[in-house]
Amino acid sequence: HWCLAEASVQGFEPDTSQGRERYVSSSTIVGVLFRRPWPSYMLSFVLTSCYRSPSSARAPPFTCRHWQGELATIIAVHGMCTETEFQDMLAFLPVLGIEHMGMDRGRSWAYMQPLAEVIAEKCGVAVMVIGLPDDDPLGQPMLNAWKAQYYGQALSAAIDHAYEAVPLKTNGAATVDKSKVGLLGHSMGGGGVLYGAGAQCADKIKTVIALDPGCFSWDEDVQFHANCVAYAKEPLYSGTGGDYEMEVLKNIKAAVLLHTSRAQYNAPLMPNTDYCAMWPALPSIYNQLTSDKKEIYVDNFLVDESKTTLAEAQPICAASHTWMVSPSGLLEHGGGVPINVILSFTRRHLLGSGEEPMEKPEGAVEWETAAC
Repeated sequence: HWCLAEASVQGFEPDTSQGRERYVSSSTIVGVLFRRPWPSYMLSFVLTSCYRSPSSARAPPFTCRHWQGELATIIAVHGMCTETEFQDMLAFLPVLGIEHMGMDRGRSWAYMQPLAEVIAEKCGVAVMVIGLPDDDPLGQPMLNAWKAQYYGQALSAAIDHAYEAVPLKTNGAATVDKSKVGLLGHSMGGGGVLYGAGAQCADKIKTVIALDPGCFSWDEDVQFHANCVAYAKEPLYSGTGGDYEMEVLKNIKAAVLLHTSRAQYNAPLMPNTDYCAMWPALPSIYNQLTSDKKEIYVDNFLVDESKTTLAEAQPICAASHTWMVSPSGLLEHGGGVPINVILSFTRRHLLGSGEEPMEKPEGAVEWETAAC
C-alpha cells in the first residue's frame, strides 16, 4: 500500500496520485510516499519540497555513493508537518521575523530538509523525513497541536517502514542497521520524539534528539494550554514556571540530546499570542530522564535582555526557533556550535565513533553530558 518516490535522471519524478503534480527530490534522504489505504495514524511525507517544478530543482539526483551495507537510520519530523497548510505558512514568515532565511516564497517547503541533509551527508546515515498528508482529517482542524502520543504511533510505523524502504531505495546496496535507529524532532515534533522514545519506539531506537521541544499537547490535544499561558507570564528568559513531571520521559532508554535557546524561555513563538509552547523548560525534561546517556545544551544566542514585553520577545523567539530552516543558516548560526553539537552526538551515540564529547561552548546556559 505504499511506494517509493523514485528520482528520475534529473532528480525528480512527478506523482499525480492525489490529483495534482508533486515532485519529490531524493537527494541524500530516503523519501517515502504512502498511498491509501494507510493506517489512520500514519504520517505521509514532506521531503525536500512538494509541488515544485523540475526547473526550480536545486537538489541533486539520488546517489548511492555513501549507501552501502548496514546504515544507521534516523526518522525526522517537525511539529507543523502538513503539506498544503505547512506550505501556506510561508506567508507568515515575515510576521515571524524570519525574512532573513532566504526562502523562495514561490516554492513549497519542507522544514526539516536542510538539517536532515546535513546529518545524512556529514554522518553517512539514512534520514527519512515524515509529515502529515493534506487529506488526513487530523491535519485540518489541529494543524500542529495534535497530541505527542500521535507522533509516537507514526514514528514507530515509520521505523518499520524504513526497514523496507532503505534497501528498495538503494537497489539492495544498503539495509537498515536495526541496532542504530534514531529519532529527530523539532518543536512539537521534538515533544513527539520524546513521547515516542518513552512509549511506542522505546525498544526500537538507540538515540533521540529533541530540538526546541514543545509539549503543548501530550496525551491529549491542547492538554497543557493553561500551563503554557502561565509560563509566558513569568519573567522573560528565566525558565521560571517550566517544571512539570511527565511519566513517559522516565521510560526513555535511548541516549538523549536536548537543545534549545534561552531566547525561547517564557516567550511566545507566534505574534499576538499569550503562551509559550516550548514547555516544560529543558532542564526540567533533562532531570526527569533516567537514561544512562543524556545530554543538554541551552545556548544564549539572540537573547536581548532589553526586550521586556512578550510582543518584543516574540520575533526573537521565532528567529531562535527557526535557526535550522536555511541550509546556510543552520551551519552559521551560533558560529556553528548547535549543528556541531547535533553531529557530535550522532557520531558518538548512534554510530559509536568513540570520540570525546565537545567541550562546553562559551556562553552555554546549560551544558551537561552524562555517561558520554
